[in-house]
Amino acid sequence: MSKSIFYSDYSWPELKEFVSLDTIIILPVGSTEQHGPGLPICTDDYMAVKWAEDSTNLAKSKQSMEILVMPGIHYGFAQHHMAFPGTITLSFETLKQIVLEVGDSVLTHGFKKLVILNVHGGNRNSVRAAATDLAMKYARRDPPVRIRVVEDCDGDINPLVLDRESLLPFTKEAARNGMVHSGALETAKMLYLRPELCDIGKVKDVNLQPNRSGAEIYPYDVLTPYGALGKPSDATAEAGKIMWDALVLHFADMLLKMAGTR
Repeated sequence: MSKSIFYSDYSWPELKEFVSLDTIIILPVGSTEQHGPGLPICTDDYMAVKWAEDSTNLAKSKQSMEILVMPGIHYGFAQHHMAFPGTITLSFETLKQIVLEVGDSVLTHGFKKLVILNVHGGNRNSVRAAATDLAMKYARRDPPVRIRVVEDCDGDINPLVLDRESLLPFTKEAARNGMVHSGALETAKMLYLRPELCDIGKVKDVNLQPNRSGAEIYPYDVLTPYGALGKPSDATAEAGKIMWDALVLHFADMLLKMAGTR
């Protein structure tokens, strides 16, 4: 049936038909925020939709299945980046409510499989709270509704765990099994995906500092005057391709498994 993988390209009667086809709906959630002096503020927002698109196309090339990618949520919880111009932030409550109401709209119309694809760490608590509320509301539907939040740090997705040996030659950041904001690996992904928007000559290396508050989120202007951490000067497009191809492959595999469940 698919003439497009994008939800918004269809009319309402066509989307009604997709409900009967056990279609997986992907909701990308990004952020519009500073990424240091060398990366664009669209970094998270662009990667959220691009990751959904590339993994959907790969999954569909391997198996006949229906997946639709929704219009992304372009703004997230980025209060910790607000000292840097260009950043746009929603409150925790507003982001949670947007994700909740978008998801509720999709599930109300009868779709049974919803993936919330989050690429910004600051969104994590809001997104998971919304997913929990949705799961509680639809837990007793028959057939059951399946809701999953996906992030690149998930055990079955994370290239720093599953493909660590491929990345180690490129940057010491890979050895820590976790990326830092606008560090080597995030910069590498954008050098591969959108090199025309990157200015590697402006990146600044900043030694990682402990989070002195013990909180998950901490103001970035306190940590660094540049808005970035780690050693983005290590970044290469080659490392970005390895990282991106792995993310796309692992998410596509997860979609294939989800398609096989009822």
